[in-house]
Amino acid sequence: MSGLLKSDFYKLSKMKSFPICLLIVVALTVGSVFIQDYSAQFLGEGIVYNGSNQLLSTFAGDCKIFIAIVVSIFSASEFGFGTIKNIASRGFSRISIYFSKLVVSCFIALMIQLVYSIAYTGTATILWGFGEVSASYWPETLKIVGLEFLLTFAYTAVFVMVAMLIRQSGGAIAINLCITMQFIYLFVSLAQMALHEFFNLEVALSDYLLSTNAAYLVNGQVTSELMTRSLIVGVIYFVVFTVLGLWSFQKRDIK
Repeated sequence: MSGLLKSDFYKLSKMKSFPICLLIVVALTVGSVFIQDYSAQFLGEGIVYNGSNQLLSTFAGDCKIFIAIVVSIFSASEFGFGTIKNIASRGFSRISIYFSKLVVSCFIALMIQLVYSIAYTGTATILWGFGEVSASYWPETLKIVGLEFLLTFAYTAVFVMVAMLIRQSGGAIAINLCITMQFIYLFVSLAQMALHEFFNLEVALSDYLLSTNAAYLVNGQVTSELMTRSLIVGVIYFVVFTVLGLWSFQKRDIK
């Protein structure tokens, strides 16, 4: 397993799309903060911006799109090159191959999210200052950040499963982008409406989506119930989609 991890991290270091993606994330992030500043100054927005109130908002931002793209390329490209088949033929178990991809993909997600958050919060602090915070700000913020990273890793488990199932970078990117662009939320919302209209059932299915919990943690009133639910949702998604992906990878032949 350690040998596979070293090999996969080495492949990541040679992967040109990863640093390019990080640079694009920084450029877009800095640009969006300046646009936000322009809007506040010249369009008469009455919102007070500072680094402290922008920090958590970065976890509900668009960086999941970049995570989906890079993870899809990293996890699926080796099927086209025949590398996965060569690795399996050298005696490595499929479990170790899959978990190596998952661990490195989680590292990719961690780096992209950190770069996005640091670039956004840093630029916001330079423009508007960090703002005054209470004594409870950092303990509460760190708890929320920890949960947001868990939800990000759960997203990553979904992306890896899709990539290892599709086995083509282009197809994996397309499906994973659909996942990040709220298509799942749309279907779940329609299911909620159908349950209400036809069965008179009020079931908040959307409360158990990764995107909903990530948004609630940064935009809503954070309660212990919300934090517990987000923790459970994140763990369940991570475990379930990892097991499904691993099961599929073990059952299918590697061509």
